Amino acid sequence: MSNTIQAVIWDLDGVIIDSANEHRRAWERLAKEESVKLTDEDFWATFGKRNNDIFAILWGPLTPEQAQLLGNRKETYFRDL
Repeated sequence: MSNTIQAVIWDLDGVIIDSANEHRRAWERLAKEESVKLTDEDFWATFGKRNNDIFAILWGPLTPEQAQLLGNRKETYFRDL
């Protein structure tokens, strides 16, 4: 049996699985814990953007370290779903 790669699956969110609801729940949890207002409009306006860009829009200025810590929490919440 050969170990040669025969195929690669490349999934853009929403093509094979749609994880928007899980991302939304993770963002809602983080925003609530951080006392940051997150409306439906805010979520959809930022969905698909990079975490650092979302933090800049919704949280305001953060240090790179703060953004990294918050991003790690959000991604942990997402993976736990």
